[in-house]
Amino acid sequence: MRTLAAVLGAVSLLLQFTHAQVTLSSLLVENQVAPLGIDVSPRFSWRISSSARSVAQSTYRLTISTVSPGASDIWDSGTLTSAKPYLAPYSGPALVSDTLYFWTVAVTTTAGSASASSNFTTGFLAQSDWGASAWIGKNVTLVPQALMNAFTSASWIWPPAPGQIPPSAPPGDVALRLTYTVPAGKTAASATIVATADDLFTLYANGVLVGSAPNTTDAWMSAQIFKNVDLGAASPLVFAVRATNRPDVSTGGAGPAGLLFALS
Repeated sequence: MRTLAAVLGAVSLLLQFTHAQVTLSSLLVENQVAPLGIDVSPRFSWRISSSARSVAQSTYRLTISTVSPGASDIWDSGTLTSAKPYLAPYSGPALVSDTLYFWTVAVTTTAGSASASSNFTTGFLAQSDWGASAWIGKNVTLVPQALMNAFTSASWIWPPAPGQIPPSAPPGDVALRLTYTVPAGKTAASATIVATADDLFTLYANGVLVGSAPNTTDAWMSAQIFKNVDLGAASPLVFAVRATNRPDVSTGGAGPAGLLFALS
C-alpha cells in the first residue's frame, strides 16, 4: 500500500505539471533579432522557458508569411520531430529581395506547447537588384598621376655584391641614399613618396623616420604611399632607405632583391 507521503508527492508532481507554462523567447534569424538585409537562406532559433523541470522539445513547426504572423502563405514546414531549438533551416521557395517576412514557430515539449512570432527582411539577393548602382566613396586622389607613372616605369635597384648575379643578392640589410639639391629660389616643404622593396624597407627623410613596409610575407608586392612628408625646408634633401633581403625560402641563401622608389 502506498504511503500518504508518496500519494501527496505524486499529487504535487501532477499539479506542478498541470500548471507548468511553456514560453518561447529570443527568436533569432541567423543569430540576429529581426535582422534587416538577410541575403542567405535563413536559419531560425528560439529559447524555451518553463516553470517545470527538465523540459525538452519534442517537435517544432515553422510558418513563413508576407501577410501576418502565424500565416503560412509562403511556407509551412509541417510538424518536424526535433529536440533542437536552434538553427532550424528554411527549405521553402526562393525568397524575394527587399521583402518583410513574418515567421512563427510552434513547439511541443514534455511540459506543454507554445508558439511565438518575429520577422526578418531580405536584402538584395541578385546582382540585377542593384540596377545601375555604382560604388561611391570619397573623391580623393592618393598620389599624382605623374608620380604613379614614374613609379610603374622605374627600374629595381640594389647595391652590387661580389659574385652577385642580378637580380639575386645575399640576404641581409643594405643602405641606399638619394641626395637632392633644391633649385635656387625654391623651397621644398613636403613630398609624396611611393616605395617598395623586396623584401622589406625603412624610409628616412632628412634623418627623420617616415615609415616602413609591413613585416608580412610578400610585402614587396604592394607599394607603400607616404603623403605630406615634412621636409622642413632643408636643402639638400637626403632620403635614406634601409632595405632588407630575406634568405631564399628554399636554399636559405641568395634570393631576389630590389628597391623601387619615386617621389614628388
